[in-house]
Amino acid sequence: MQVVEYEGETALQITSRNAYMEIDPAVVQGNASFSFDVYVDTSVDRNFRVYLENTVTEISDPNNIVFAELINNRNSQVNAGPGIDVQNNPLFTYAQLGESQWVHFDIELDYTAADSEFITMSAAKADGTPLGEVKMSAIDDKDTSLRSIRLVQTAAACCFANMSFTCSPQPTAPPPTASPTPRPTIDPSITPDPAVQSWTFDSIDIGTTYESGDTISGVGGGELAITKAEADTIPPTVKERAAGDGYLEFNDATTAGTVRQAGWAYTPSVPMEGDRITVEFDFIKGDTDKDTILFRAFDSVNADSSNTYASDGRVFEVKTGEDGSLKLSDYFSAGSAGKPLDIDISGVTLRENTWYGLRVVYTKADDTVKVYFKTGSGEYSLKSTVVLGSGTKMSGVTEVPALSLDKLMCVTPGGGSVVYGVDNIWVENYVYVPEDVSVTGEAYTLFSHDLKNSLEPFDSTIAGTLEFTKSGETEPYATTALSSDGTYSTELETGSTYTVEFVPTSGTAEYTLSPMSLEPLDLKLGEESGHKNLLFMKNREPVEYKDTVYVGADKEYKNLNEAMADIRTMVGREENGVQKPVTIILDPGTYYGQVIIDVPHITIKSADPSNRAVLSNYYGIGYVYYSMGDNSYYNADYAAAKIRKNTATRWGATVRVTGDYFTAEDIYFDNTFNQVVTDAELADGVEPGGGSRKDFTRASGANVRTKAATERAAALAVDADYCEIIGCKMVSSQDTLYTGGMMYFKDCEIYGNTDYIFGGDNVVFDSCDLVWYGYSGSRDGGHITANKNGSETDAGYFLTGCTVKRNPDSSMSFGAGTFGRNWGGGLLSKVFFYDTTIADGVDLPSTWSAMGGSVSESPLYAVNTHREGSASDLTTSSSYNPHGTATSVPTIADYFGDWVPSNYSAE
Repeated sequence: MQVVEYEGETALQITSRNAYMEIDPAVVQGNASFSFDVYVDTSVDRNFRVYLENTVTEISDPNNIVFAELINNRNSQVNAGPGIDVQNNPLFTYAQLGESQWVHFDIELDYTAADSEFITMSAAKADGTPLGEVKMSAIDDKDTSLRSIRLVQTAAACCFANMSFTCSPQPTAPPPTASPTPRPTIDPSITPDPAVQSWTFDSIDIGTTYESGDTISGVGGGELAITKAEADTIPPTVKERAAGDGYLEFNDATTAGTVRQAGWAYTPSVPMEGDRITVEFDFIKGDTDKDTILFRAFDSVNADSSNTYASDGRVFEVKTGEDGSLKLSDYFSAGSAGKPLDIDISGVTLRENTWYGLRVVYTKADDTVKVYFKTGSGEYSLKSTVVLGSGTKMSGVTEVPALSLDKLMCVTPGGGSVVYGVDNIWVENYVYVPEDVSVTGEAYTLFSHDLKNSLEPFDSTIAGTLEFTKSGETEPYATTALSSDGTYSTELETGSTYTVEFVPTSGTAEYTLSPMSLEPLDLKLGEESGHKNLLFMKNREPVEYKDTVYVGADKEYKNLNEAMADIRTMVGREENGVQKPVTIILDPGTYYGQVIIDVPHITIKSADPSNRAVLSNYYGIGYVYYSMGDNSYYNADYAAAKIRKNTATRWGATVRVTGDYFTAEDIYFDNTFNQVVTDAELADGVEPGGGSRKDFTRASGANVRTKAATERAAALAVDADYCEIIGCKMVSSQDTLYTGGMMYFKDCEIYGNTDYIFGGDNVVFDSCDLVWYGYSGSRDGGHITANKNGSETDAGYFLTGCTVKRNPDSSMSFGAGTFGRNWGGGLLSKVFFYDTTIADGVDLPSTWSAMGGSVSESPLYAVNTHREGSASDLTTSSSYNPHGTATSVPTIADYFGDWVPSNYSAE
């Protein structure tokens, strides 16, 4: 806090968050008036707050001591305090104000008035034009004794002027005093620079020049040091940007063959230890092909030649590159040739002799650097967020330190000609302080403790309150009711961790809060809001064994997962150590969500074979989702909490089977990942991630049927033996169907492009349609099979009497594919196509492709392949039988040993 001359006024500038005006004795009756002027900067979202408080102690719990507040937040408003009962009463808007200027505020307290008119707050422009007036009450049940007025700087330094306080006589005689009292936040023996520093060149005579070592003073008292190479003959000079608007120009376009570097540097009196450090300035370049260090940050406190690129403490920088590009260099991540990693900042192309704005925000808590950019007088937009040290770390780097920035600078390239101008440099060293923020959440219910189930809408019979208690305390900091739709909202103070407890009033005997719901809420300093969802799990009662259960909108189970939850623990299902079979009948319709069949002897079938029930989901490889548990399968607790993401495993299969003797009849297995971007996956937070990260942005309306967007996304994955898939349809584009056991497919439709039947063991496809899914916009082929058996004794794939077709969707394009790839190589890859029909209009699959050594090493055969209506074998050449001529044609029985599928006929 300091007294400055600002915009024509002698003002109190607050730069370290709080200043206090203590009222002694306290105002408890009569009237009190507080008036002041504040310079409202319309380029800053939040200028200031004024709190009316009933204590003079350092703030520890604003909900207890604040009984009213005035906040300037673009839509300048008056609140009844930062507690639960906030009133947002508009006072005026920036649109009314028009431009940055001094604004006069009056706060009147009338202890004799009705509660609703206890406080009057009004504002007017400097010329007296009224802006607005609000009458309001204090926060309910708060002590309204006025003992302190707290002036708060929020997003930037703010200036108060012409302050005046008066009140009617109080019960005690001493007159009130009104002297601002700063609250020191650091060791008083250290005098750091003010939290905000800025430099403009408007008041400096045009043509003023500087030599190396000269300094330029700015608002806040900091010195901008000028550096200039000895060989420069053109010194840094103040030029005119517009009438009354100067800027500083560096010109290293002289003395060929010399270093010629020039620039500016700011070194604070002590290292900047703020939680968030922001640097902002305008710049212009005369040559966009030349590199320029627009901004470089140093931390000599943590400098170490073993773990930073340079021992001088440089840690990151933003610089221009060739062809008008913009890059961020991370000195904790390794690039090429031992240099720091250069990260392209997308969406920026610089032009010569054009003014731009750069804003760099470093946040200490998570090592992030955000780069904002604007053109001319436009608005800033976020262009890149970089986590320092998140790449392959530099040699010696174990973790990124909490940086203590002690030097900021820019420098022209030298060794090449460039003219560079800078204006309106602004630096903020912001220290987070605890403040109340809004915390919201939603509650869901679940059929049972089986977290494989899908989430359901909130059960409105549940009623009660949520209690948020700070770690180490016994009384709740805040209590809020859970609404009938499962939502809640409260106010909690940042910088604390809260335990969450639900106190029921009705409807919860059947439910238990999930483990993640009971995890503490960590509300970090600087967070602008908080969120915590809850999951109430229904306490499932065991059910007696049934051989048939029904799923549908009006049936005992609403989805397949609900049925599986009961089947897993059915009483009386086990007999002589064997699980009795259960058949699940599904009504027509689409059932969404990942399904795990992890118990044996399960049959799922459509109630109407002519109208298949659809099992659909959206997981794909290369992306992460909130709903993925730590085991990389769907987890309802994770889906509800939405606090961390994991990647899918087993190719993101819509249905995964691990229980032997599984049968599916007339079911449509669907994975939408390569077909359309669904609202459900967007709500699930889909984004590139995982070990197979796919750098394609999935957004509403994005065309994901192109080859570039396609990735592995299984409709069905089976890791079980003695399984039968009859009359089913499976749709995806890549890796549609995985086989990992003894299986029999009959009369199925299998859609895909790349390796869309993959896996191995002993598998027969009898009279199935093998359908090319196709691509949008390109005639690319694919591979029908990619076989990889578990051992050389496995028989592999036998496809008999199948037809190769193509997707009837006229918007898709098709190229000639292959019969398959030898994924396992050698004798681990065995495929036999026999009596295969190529449908009209479909290209004959070409020769086999290698995926595991030479295809000639693997028994790969295509025998008796023909067009519809023709008996002519199109695959007699050695290219279709690279392992040599097949000596015999196998039978289905050759693949199954003693097992005879119930749907197989030897006719």
